[in-house]
This record gives sequence, structure tokens and C-alpha cells, in this order.
Amino acid sequence: MRRLGVVGLTALDLVDGRPPRVGGAVYYAARVLRFLGHSAVLATKFAERDRAIVAPLFRLGIPVETGPASSTISFRIDNEPGGRRMAIESLGDPW
Repeated sequence: MRRLGVVGLTALDLVDGRPPRVGGAVYYAARVLRFLGHSAVLATKFAERDRAIVAPLFRLGIPVETGPASSTISFRIDNEPGGRRMAIESLGDPW
């Protein structure tokens, strides 16, 4: 089986006023690939000050290559009766 590469920003999700948690396409793709047992490598960026929050990404056991960033993209997600409201809280560094 060939190794799959996943490239993108790691995000911080601010859900319903709770503390930030790791999110973003790279994180969720890594979870699925691990579940499927597919060989992969990740390439992502996030601010070093957020390393503790994104630690679950590294614990998945998939190799992660990181690049420097001055800020991490973050999303505010508010679940409300009848729907969900989402907003970009911080843009983060471009890729």
C-alpha cells in the first residue's frame, strides 16, 4: 500500500464556549486514516504556542511534518436550536 500525504492547516475549534481543541481537515483525515490502517504522512502548520492543544494530532501515530506559523487558524462554532453558527476567529498564516 502506498503512503498517502495530507497537507493543510491544523485548526483550533472553539465549540460552544469551551476551551479550544484541535480540529481542521488534517486532524480529521489523520483520524480516519489511522482507523483504516492506511499509511500516511501529514504536513501542517500551527503556532508553536498552540502545540499543547494540537498534541492529539501527534498521538495518532502518523508521521507529522510541521512548518512554522505566527498564528493558528481558529473557528468559533456555536450549536444552537435549529442550526449551527460558524465563524473564523483567527485566519492563521497562509500555506
